[in-house]
Amino acid sequence: MQLTDGFAVTEVSGVLTATLLAILSVAAVYFFYRTVYPPQSNWIKFTLRTSRLIVLILISIQVAMLAVNYVTQSERQKVVGILLDASKSMDQYDELSFKDMIRKVEELSAFVNEKVKVKSYLFDSGLKDFYPTSEANGQLTNISNSLREFEREMRDERVSSLIIFTDGRSNQGEPPEIYTKNYPFPVHVIGVGKSESILDIRLSSILTAPVAFKEDTITVSFGIMSRGFGGRSTELRIYDGDSLLEVRNVNLPNDGFINEEVVYLSLTEEGEHLIKASLAPLRGEKTILNNSRLTSVNVLSKKKDVLLLSGAPSADYVFMKNLLRREEDIVLTAAVQSVNGKWYQIKSPDLYKEYDVLIFIGYPSDNSSDSDIKALIENIKSTQASLYYIEGSSVSYDKLNKFAEFLPALVISNLNSHDYREVKLQLSETGKYHPFTRQSELKAESVKLWNALPPGQMASVELKLKPGSVILLNEETARTNRGNGKPIFLVSESGGQKNAMLMVTGSYTFDMLLRGIGDYSETWKKTLLQGIDWLSIHDSPSQLTLKTDKQLYSQGEMVKFNAVVYDEYYEPMEYIDLQVYIKEDSNSDEEYQFDMVNLSSGRYSGEYRSKSPGRYKYRAVAKKGEIDLGEIRGEFSVEEYSPEFAQLGRNETILVKIARNTGGTYIPYELFEPGSIKIEEGAYRKSLNAEFRVWNDVRLMFLLLILLAIEWVLRKRGGLL
Repeated sequence: MQLTDGFAVTEVSGVLTATLLAILSVAAVYFFYRTVYPPQSNWIKFTLRTSRLIVLILISIQVAMLAVNYVTQSERQKVVGILLDASKSMDQYDELSFKDMIRKVEELSAFVNEKVKVKSYLFDSGLKDFYPTSEANGQLTNISNSLREFEREMRDERVSSLIIFTDGRSNQGEPPEIYTKNYPFPVHVIGVGKSESILDIRLSSILTAPVAFKEDTITVSFGIMSRGFGGRSTELRIYDGDSLLEVRNVNLPNDGFINEEVVYLSLTEEGEHLIKASLAPLRGEKTILNNSRLTSVNVLSKKKDVLLLSGAPSADYVFMKNLLRREEDIVLTAAVQSVNGKWYQIKSPDLYKEYDVLIFIGYPSDNSSDSDIKALIENIKSTQASLYYIEGSSVSYDKLNKFAEFLPALVISNLNSHDYREVKLQLSETGKYHPFTRQSELKAESVKLWNALPPGQMASVELKLKPGSVILLNEETARTNRGNGKPIFLVSESGGQKNAMLMVTGSYTFDMLLRGIGDYSETWKKTLLQGIDWLSIHDSPSQLTLKTDKQLYSQGEMVKFNAVVYDEYYEPMEYIDLQVYIKEDSNSDEEYQFDMVNLSSGRYSGEYRSKSPGRYKYRAVAKKGEIDLGEIRGEFSVEEYSPEFAQLGRNETILVKIARNTGGTYIPYELFEPGSIKIEEGAYRKSLNAEFRVWNDVRLMFLLLILLAIEWVLRKRGGLL
């Protein structure tokens, strides 16, 4: 069917006014230039008259506010879309090859094209161009996203209906049976693959803790499913990388059930371990691509040793002790001092043991023994342990100042007894980004979470800050006084040793008072735990941090990289040239490179679509102009398991729902014929309304200025001014 286009002016505004003004303009020009004195050449006379005439006519049009409304119309054919699933699972049917499906689509396209216009596409995670030589090699299927992209492609067309060939193995994105409830046109679904039971065994899941310690035994749980092999058995082989750890015989469940197999492993080497489990294949299996799974475990050399001392029983001490005892990666030694200077515990704490972090809550007190203080000072000097002081009413500032060489500030107090006043905490600019107090990569979100905390009781003392100390929190009065409010929370680091001071007592209320009122965000709990992590790492902090969103990916899954770049003062650095280079261990000659995108607040992001199974290494290089900001390296892995094979055969339930939701039909592939789908024929007329407003056209205004300039120059040179 041929397309026809038409053009029609539907309305003209201000024509009469513009015509009258144009006639007056012509008369005015001839009146002004009826004689030109002094005499000028003919071409100057002609140019002057023409320029003045055009200027006056254009001004007339402007004054008349001339506008033309017009309509274009075209007769167009309706469109039928054809989508063919090109994911890997579509080429796994012995009775039907992917090339046969392509030929079927071409036959359908030729048949439909006699009635309406046809648009054919391939799809997996998104829409792709259709070629007769295409292969089914998509790693993931996203039916909803593909339908969304088709709708966007056809936004200027009138779609009659959509025909989609797929096995319904949708394993990414929004469930298509939900997305299609409001789809704008009918979707006719051709179900590909077998609907009857297919012989298969698969490892449906592998679960374990992501972090373990060398001295611990880790528990790994495996989910095993089968179709057609219920009651039989096979071997489960477990590997650590390439090393075989264990082989055991496992029973296979009946169809629709899952058997759980639990294995206990001891990993003695520090670092990232890839645990692989594989089921030995059985005769008659349709595919072995779902027999293996991977998981990763990061084995740490040891847990963090923390010594918690309190100068007297307090709620802060109880809160901190309970919090740290629940953390699996912390070994806690806790003790409370009695009024006579002894410890309430039957066994005194080991003050000579090597600790990563020492936490004092209101310690040392007036009753603390000099021998204990001396032992702790020697311990910190010899081990470079970090010291974290938290204010408590039992503290003796004179004795606390004996630890001044390790703390961010010296405490100056002339009071005979402790005096506290209520203060509201305010994040400093550095505190918004510092790893101790940062709650989010977004500055505004961190500020919001801290502002939600209740007030604390601040000690009425003066602090003499040491060089290099950094204030993370100060009192909120800084906003009204236009100066720096008194510091509440300080940190320092020197030579790999880090220390902190919190000059607020009753900090347990930051957590406890917010529970159950709907605003509880665990801000204080998170601050304490990430602060201990920061204090326990004695290496100099890196200005560049880059991580993948996880360590293990399925084939075709998107690997998301997130980076944060800070300067030495923990201020975010913008517009950094940050490049990531990726290599697969088995193919080190091929390197993939991409640039990270700057988001905000020193945050950068990038993506890489995982390809073949294996271990991948990446390195990120950061530069600011010609300044090299450093390099960071890491790894991630892609497992052999593909979500495409989590289910074999067509997913008829989903396919029927898609057709039903959209008013289309569902037809199994083996019953499908080009004429079995009713196609809405005919054409439609498409109209486009537009308006051309002469009176506010910038180009005409520019022409006016040029013509006036030409006339002025000629009159000036001719002595006519």
